Amino acid sequence: MDKSFLQEIEKFSNLKTALDTKKTNAYERAKNKLVFAYEGGLFTATPELILFAKLHDTQRDLILLDNNNTPVKIIDAEKFISKAETGYYEAMNEYHLFYEELKKQRTVKKLIDE
Repeated sequence: MDKSFLQEIEKFSNLKTALDTKKTNAYERAKNKLVFAYEGGLFTATPELILFAKLHDTQRDLILLDNNNTPVKIIDAEKFISKAETGYYEAMNEYHLFYEELKKQRTVKKLIDE
């Protein structure tokens, strides 16, 4: 193996490591943005939670388990859904934009300079 080949392997390894680190950090940031407080509980805005809240029988109380497994009575379902949807769309849009930008970066220098 010649020296230039080993240098190319090292560049690729550095690129892969930098890319993986940035992806992980962006994903964690998005997950953190999905968490919101409502009626004293902490919830994670997921499509399943939003859909369940939208489809619940309005003749019944909407009581959900928050992230700490505490039952929380949702007084205003529309307000809850709006808050969950807003958090979800903001987090996913930001994550998507970051991910698309990351796909355009092809060199270690571009990844590290960002």
